[in-house]
Amino acid sequence: MFGSTVYELIGKSQIIEDRAMTKQIHSISSLQVPLRPRYLATWMAAALVVLSTFMSFSRCCGATPTYDGGLVIDDGAPEYSEGGTWEAGKNREGGGSYYTYGMDNTEARKTTSAGSWAQWKPHLPAAGTYRVYLWHIVWGARGQVTIEIQHNGKTETLKRNTGDGHSGWNNLGDYDFAAGTNGFVKVTLDEKGILYADAGKFLPIDKVDKTTFPPYPKPDGSTPRVDKGNIVVCGQPRLILYGESLEEVMTHPADVPYYGDQFDKWKRQGLNTLAAVIQWNAFEPRKDAYEYAMIDGLIDAAKERNMHLIIVWFGTWRNLQSNYLPRYVWEEKIAFPALKLDGKPENGGVSPFATKCAARDGLALNRLLARAAEKDPGHQVLIAVQVENEMPCYTDNCPAANEHIDEQVPKELLDYLKANDTPKHDPTKLGWFTWSRYHGNGSKTSGTWEEVFGKQPWPTDARKAMGAYYTGRYIEIVVRKAKEALNIPMYANAWCGESPCDADFMDIFHIGCPSLDGMGPDNYGEVLHKYIRPWNVLVQPEFSPAEHYFRALSMGAMVVGQYWQAEVELMRTKAMFDLVRTMEPLLVQKRNPGDLLGFTSVLDKKLHKAGSTWEQDYGNLKVKFTATVDHFPGETEWRDSRLHTAGPLLNGNGLIIRMGPDEYVITSTKIDVELRRADGSDIGIVWAERGHFEKGYWVKEGGAQVESIGRSLKLRFPTANGQYGQIRLKFTTPAAK
Repeated sequence: MFGSTVYELIGKSQIIEDRAMTKQIHSISSLQVPLRPRYLATWMAAALVVLSTFMSFSRCCGATPTYDGGLVIDDGAPEYSEGGTWEAGKNREGGGSYYTYGMDNTEARKTTSAGSWAQWKPHLPAAGTYRVYLWHIVWGARGQVTIEIQHNGKTETLKRNTGDGHSGWNNLGDYDFAAGTNGFVKVTLDEKGILYADAGKFLPIDKVDKTTFPPYPKPDGSTPRVDKGNIVVCGQPRLILYGESLEEVMTHPADVPYYGDQFDKWKRQGLNTLAAVIQWNAFEPRKDAYEYAMIDGLIDAAKERNMHLIIVWFGTWRNLQSNYLPRYVWEEKIAFPALKLDGKPENGGVSPFATKCAARDGLALNRLLARAAEKDPGHQVLIAVQVENEMPCYTDNCPAANEHIDEQVPKELLDYLKANDTPKHDPTKLGWFTWSRYHGNGSKTSGTWEEVFGKQPWPTDARKAMGAYYTGRYIEIVVRKAKEALNIPMYANAWCGESPCDADFMDIFHIGCPSLDGMGPDNYGEVLHKYIRPWNVLVQPEFSPAEHYFRALSMGAMVVGQYWQAEVELMRTKAMFDLVRTMEPLLVQKRNPGDLLGFTSVLDKKLHKAGSTWEQDYGNLKVKFTATVDHFPGETEWRDSRLHTAGPLLNGNGLIIRMGPDEYVITSTKIDVELRRADGSDIGIVWAERGHFEKGYWVKEGGAQVESIGRSLKLRFPTANGQYGQIRLKFTTPAAK
């Protein structure tokens, strides 16, 4: 009987909800069971269940001090309460949604009932000024709410729409609180709608991030341009570190008051630029009527913080679809012809042969940039534009496509293919798809699309090649019109394997769209090298994991951006980007091939254990890397409670900078570095020193220990979380042979 009872309790403890945990713990502890020896093991098992359940409850459901010095109350904590009608808020992606604040994958709460309220009542350890945040979930939310902040006997009242703002921490302002439990934040749904209640945060004002950026360069009459992988602003090369906002944020002028939160979020990570999404149908809700408040608000918010701005233009295409066209474009049939896949209309898709739509897309972006030029006459703020987002490269079968499939391939494309054709595939010349179809079909110098690119191995290959070219022609219309208003760097991002600017198709796309400055992948792995071309300004608009940054930088990427993620996960990168800013004046000079070598262990699962090794060639050196700490999953498990309490864990990464002949600076965390000459000759040390950079200048701290192992030199680096070591050394000059 006893054994079966414990078994049932153990089973229940695995599925029971947090809100019933205290009841379960009481029921188990009240059992009167004799401790007979034969039942001892079972009783101990039950005790362990109780203990682990209680610890989980304490960790997940109590107010939690966080790594940044704040106090967080998640829904379900004792300090959280609610009234009215509520349910589990699974919100778009199921329990543990990507958009919820989570301690071990807790859900948010959801109500659709007017008058329902949620309250966060902290126990503050000391009186003082606190910055108050609510974790807001925008997806699917709608309706008016009243927010009350009770502090020091006063009540501040705010009116908000639940669809405004952005998912994540939203700043409600700074308020004076007494110590103890007299203050609270309460949100009430005023009318029928949808409200999500998640977490509240109280951050002492002295813990608020104080990151600042230097003033803008003085205007010199020039517009931003590209030079050796840098964006040059007012004559000065800048290293662009940016984060991208969610598309949900820039949908309406009512969102303008929240733009500052977006800039501040990335500023806290040490990033100097926001890539802000603006949707065509939001900017031009009616034909030739433009909502300038959005671009005005973005430029104002950037200027307040000495930050830069990149516009991510959701025009004709976003994520392979055409979801953000203004209504008039459909009503006036400007968006036609529509895509047809396998003879069937593609829902909401615009064909690249719809050139009238391209003209209207370009005109809207032209008006947006013209306003930006008026608002920012010194050209200090807006530095680049991403044109569209992950365009499609479909096998279009609309009537226009069927007419063009039998035309001759343009001579300029054939000339390019012939000039870059090689006996074996060279990824720096042509993408695999382009080379294999062109070369494998006889490297023809004339012919139709099907004659040049063939029908093997797939009958649709010729249509894909044609689609890449004509999508390039479409974007050329948009880019040329946009640059008439403001000639600044413009680039496109690729959905790997699906977009015309993907490495497979980018050479064909480029011939159709020569005015576009750069292309690169939205990628979460190691493919950036496939986009290197002499004519391409390399970009990586979305990258992950964050530790990949130094790799992208050393490949020559102009911009490397982080897409929206939970702020606690992004804080993993702060130590890295704070370090990068100390080196910026040097890094903008080191943009020639061979100047930099970035490295990280996170891109290969085989290297995730301490002791794993790998090698890379670097000029006349062979470099061996050894991981010294086990890889922490990071992005895939960002709700792990360790991220919120101990702080985000940064995995091993680093950078080698060639300062001159046989002289290098090596920066690393959690990875040791071993160097030897590629030709096997002796290598020795003239000097080696520890130090750091200040405004691009090296500051010596002391001597560095270097181990001599045969004909190799080994350097050891810190293993503590977020701690980098920097060593500068000079080798002996190899003897002449």
